[in-house]
Amino acid sequence: IYDRSVPADVGSCLHSGYQKYIETGDEKQAIWSMMLDYPIDLNSNPMHDRSVEACYSTLNAMFSSQTLTNYEIAQIECLDGVIRPAIEVPFIITIKNFELINGQEIVIQYRGFIDLILFNKITGEYVVIDIKTHRDNSKDLSAKFRFHEQCVPYAILLERILNNPIDALTIKYMSTFVDIKVPKIQIYTFQKSATDVVDWAKGIHWRLSLIKKAL
Repeated sequence: IYDRSVPADVGSCLHSGYQKYIETGDEKQAIWSMMLDYPIDLNSNPMHDRSVEACYSTLNAMFSSQTLTNYEIAQIECLDGVIRPAIEVPFIITIKNFELINGQEIVIQYRGFIDLILFNKITGEYVVIDIKTHRDNSKDLSAKFRFHEQCVPYAILLERILNNPIDALTIKYMSTFVDIKVPKIQIYTFQKSATDVVDWAKGIHWRLSLIKKAL
């Protein structure tokens, strides 16, 4: 359960459309998927900066982006044994035996979804794609994504999926400026190292310690 908003739901509908395109290569199916998920009950104003018309224009710009050539969708084996394309992959990271108060131990769960996991057909590398929709028209958003922590734990998950240690994980942030006239798609690529994962884990422990002190 989450608080709905036009920016959040528009982001979800563009995720849905682009993921369908990556999966099928069919623009019509992708547009239909986006349209079905658009929050028309929250916003039916065609002049809104995140209108359905703006989403249509933006999705077409995502189609035209040639930055993901030579990649295909990774296939992963799920817990039920079924092989599925790595699209909107759900995950849970469980932290056990954290003492909250008076010796009481609780289980902490970090939940989320990985937008896309792609496989480079030439290099054999696995790459995580994180789609970021926004209305920030700055020329360069690299600093914003360079230090973004959300994707760091994906390295842990990819190790589990591949059943093989990885030294670094390539994250491609698909920066998507939503606009009806001039949508803009930029890809920012960064490496997340084992040190980044350790720092992320330390940060989680620090936040939990702050919660413990506040109780």
